[in-house]
Amino acid sequence: VHHKIALFPTTRGGIQHINHQVESIDDLMRSWYFLKNQGVRIVFGPGRHPTSGARFLYFEGPDGMVYEY
Repeated sequence: VHHKIALFPTTRGGIQHINHQVESIDDLMRSWYFLKNQGVRIVFGPGRHPTSGARFLYFEGPDGMVYEY
């Protein structure tokens, strides 16, 4: 697990993003193709976090919230 919760100083209130764990890189890439085909805005990725090596994909939900796989 990359982290359960991370807190950062900010002048803005709220949650920066919510992470959902997936089992494999195949799950992440299938999701990327699906989200792209549905016109969902990809915020960042797919990629790999330099500190942990964890793979990621950030995308915007219909409510404007950012989610991560």
